[in-house]
Amino acid sequence: MLAEELAKPDGPPVRVRLLSEKLIAFRDTEGRLGLIDEFCAQRRVSLWFGRNEACGLRCAYHGWKYDVTGQCTDLPSEPESNGFRRETRVKSYPLIRQGGVLWTYMGPP
Repeated sequence: MLAEELAKPDGPPVRVRLLSEKLIAFRDTEGRLGLIDEFCAQRRVSLWFGRNEACGLRCAYHGWKYDVTGQCTDLPSEPESNGFRRETRVKSYPLIRQGGVLWTYMGPP
């Protein structure tokens, strides 16, 4: 995809389909680029409907928030003490900008 599609921080997420995987690309508040699984770990709701806010993409259904690495950073329905947030994540891929185009590597880490 072209870098101009994710030009501004906290802009709307973009649906991407690569190698039959449904993904979401977004730029967070700090300008970092993220490419994560399209579906929330909770109820598999599309994160395309989510809000891009405060360094993460928040699911519109339950409010779970994911950062550019796919790590869950906020679980409004769970207490911090149970550690569930640290264990919850969605698949993610690195996304970089080169020559006005966004590139990713989808192979093994």
